[in-house]
Amino acid sequence: MSIYNSLDRFFKEPFGAIPNGTSCTFRIVSPHSCDIHNVTLLLCKWLDWNNPVAFAMSLDKLTDDGRQVFSTVIEFSEIGVFGYCFSYDLQGTTYYIKRSSDSMEGYTSHGDGYHWELTCYSDTFKTPYALQGSIFYQIFPDRFSRAISEKSQLAGTVLRDDWGGMPVYLPTQMPDGTLRVENNDFFGGDLQGIIEKLPYLKDLGVKVLYLMPIVETKESHGYTTSDYMHVNPYLGSNEDLRSLCTQAHAIGMYIMLDGVFNHTGSNSVYFNKDGAYPSLGAYQSRESPYYDWYVFIHHPDEYLSWWGFPTLPTTNKESQSFRDFIFGDGGVIESWFKLGIDGIRLDVVDELPDSFLTPLCKKIRSLGGFIIGEVWENAVTKVAYGVLRRYLLGDQIDGVMNYTFHGAIISYLKYGDATSFAYRVMEIVESYPKPALNSQMNFASTHDTVRSLTAFLGTDLSYESDWVCRRKLAAQFDKLSPEAYEKAKKMLKLAWLFLSFAPGNPCIYYGDEVGVHGYFDPFNRKCFPWDDMDEELLSFFQEIGRIRNSLSYWLSKSHFSFAFANSNLCIVSQALRFSELLVGFNRGECEETFAISNTHEILWADNCMFYGNMIVVGPLGGFVLKSYMMA
Repeated sequence: MSIYNSLDRFFKEPFGAIPNGTSCTFRIVSPHSCDIHNVTLLLCKWLDWNNPVAFAMSLDKLTDDGRQVFSTVIEFSEIGVFGYCFSYDLQGTTYYIKRSSDSMEGYTSHGDGYHWELTCYSDTFKTPYALQGSIFYQIFPDRFSRAISEKSQLAGTVLRDDWGGMPVYLPTQMPDGTLRVENNDFFGGDLQGIIEKLPYLKDLGVKVLYLMPIVETKESHGYTTSDYMHVNPYLGSNEDLRSLCTQAHAIGMYIMLDGVFNHTGSNSVYFNKDGAYPSLGAYQSRESPYYDWYVFIHHPDEYLSWWGFPTLPTTNKESQSFRDFIFGDGGVIESWFKLGIDGIRLDVVDELPDSFLTPLCKKIRSLGGFIIGEVWENAVTKVAYGVLRRYLLGDQIDGVMNYTFHGAIISYLKYGDATSFAYRVMEIVESYPKPALNSQMNFASTHDTVRSLTAFLGTDLSYESDWVCRRKLAAQFDKLSPEAYEKAKKMLKLAWLFLSFAPGNPCIYYGDEVGVHGYFDPFNRKCFPWDDMDEELLSFFQEIGRIRNSLSYWLSKSHFSFAFANSNLCIVSQALRFSELLVGFNRGECEETFAISNTHEILWADNCMFYGNMIVVGPLGGFVLKSYMMA
């Protein structure tokens, strides 16, 4: 028997994060057959390891083999993130019970090891209906669908007429001698094209459309904002956005826009570095009404910018003028919601200080909106600029883009490290408040990652350090061989099984469902291949979407765990009191066998054989079962 395991309700009840005002029971089992004394739970604020509060633990009972069980009950009234471990005395020496770096189980030590984490969130934390059991779909609007063939070319951009061609990936030499990829080639996708494809998205089971930035900009990806108040003319108009929202709502879909408030483009209305706008920009004059929106070291050429890119001057979040413009009355947020949007995904949310983020989220919530944040790590224990962030405690964002699950499932399917896979997943499941856990976005690819098909079986380019040569190699090896594609497709199906039935909302990155592949940006941002779709893969996504939507309410109430995991076979469970969903998949090249003790219904299966309660899972096979337990 374990000494302590935070995933086991015998040791910690209730499981996981708790709302404030909740009492939590902790138990440990003595690691020794002889008596131990002064058994204590040491509780501290997360990161404040040297100032714990000690809670005495009393003898609870004895195990079957005679070992002592100690317990204590603590009521958590303060909202925050806490760390804890245990100590005890044995024969005049103090020992500690802590965990290792990749496990929630405890071990004895003289002080080394890691604390367990406990999140106490606001008991008023609730997330909107749109985030409860929805399938998301992420769209790069310029590359999804083009409905309007005739368009006027905008100054400083290239409007292409070769839909499906390779995006420009080689850099241009700038006047100062530096190399830069300008990202100014547009393929002409537009909002009307998205409207025309709403039936296609409906067939996928999609409920939330996440649109990458659609505001005016000179770069196709949209993250160098030129004007927050106007839709990019290549995509359409503000009225086209209103029409998209109206027609999406009519078939039960929601619209989420990308909110990029940490920086603007250097060639924006507000900064106006190249003088492209008639306004007096901050770069041009200290007298500009936008001057204090930015942080200049030496005006005009030295200023803070995101990751040092001069084309992305960082905004000053303490500027009252900027704050009023973004989330004040009549500001950007209010204007977007008046056009009909339902939520906002916040780009690089770790760059937004709490003093800016909290009122921003309050404004969005006051308009009935939901908020997803871009966080690549555990959002509960995330530290940015020396500050422990409070994203998911109840007064900021509703959920995050779940990069942890993304990295974990791809790594497991490629390399088979079940211990690491289970730990990385359960760390999130245990850390996140239930409302946030159910609201996160689970994806196999995004605009900031290598496409999943390429991640599985593409040529490894990590050996090449020169970024220009790496781009040339990415273009050279862009296409997978037919054999590699077929295997990668099967791996993607297994990944999607896990992501669809894990806690949270599955999110399809446009084109993943029809076989789009590609390395890093811009190779992962190709045009949607409407004339060359993998129909078999699409049918799989549609079928899993139907199953997922039929279980959405059930899944929001269930409890997730790993039923089994080794280097080849993984089976996860979503359980209620008398029923259980089992999702299994075999990443290996040999058959794997698993026994089920209860009556079950097969919801989906591929390359599996069923012999009563025995399941034989073939290579790269998988299943979704609903099991019924006897009362």
